[in-house]
Amino acid sequence: GTRVGGVFLVATSAGELLSDGPLGVLHAAARRVGVLPAVLQGARLAAPLADQLPWRDSAMGRWLVRRLAFTSEATDEEVRRLQAVTESVPLPVTSAFSSTLLDHDETGALPALARVPTTVVAAADDRVTPAAHGRRIAEELGPRARLVLVDGAGHAVNQTHHEVVDAALLDLVDRLRQA
Repeated sequence: GTRVGGVFLVATSAGELLSDGPLGVLHAAARRVGVLPAVLQGARLAAPLADQLPWRDSAMGRWLVRRLAFTSEATDEEVRRLQAVTESVPLPVTSAFSSTLLDHDETGALPALARVPTTVVAAADDRVTPAAHGRRIAEELGPRARLVLVDGAGHAVNQTHHEVVDAALLDLVDRLRQA
């Protein structure tokens, strides 16, 4: 369209999120043997019940948030802050959102993004959306895209390395002004 001047993508993927790593292997196996729909339905049915349990602000929750979103250098305060935000979302909503990620595929939208300046920020140690996904987006977008790979950062890159993310955003704004 004519209304979008530029795009800023942070720790994201255009699709095939579960193609890599242990989750990818489990997902492929569950799909191959035909149990994936039952597992997803079970998670949806269990979510309202699980939401009633006293799991919020637990040590297990902190471990999971730290493991998924951060590197080992994250402070307890950073982890607790993201844990509080994450746990404020009801489990049925989280379960439904997570299920949609299995079939997430926005690769068809990439040619439209290739028409405008785009910055893709990828965290080198992201366990949720591995840096390879950001690299793939930037490569497919071509010369108008800039990839900012943040070493030592996990999925919460905008929280732990906000200076780098802020600088990348300001660089995009400068590029837009010059266009």
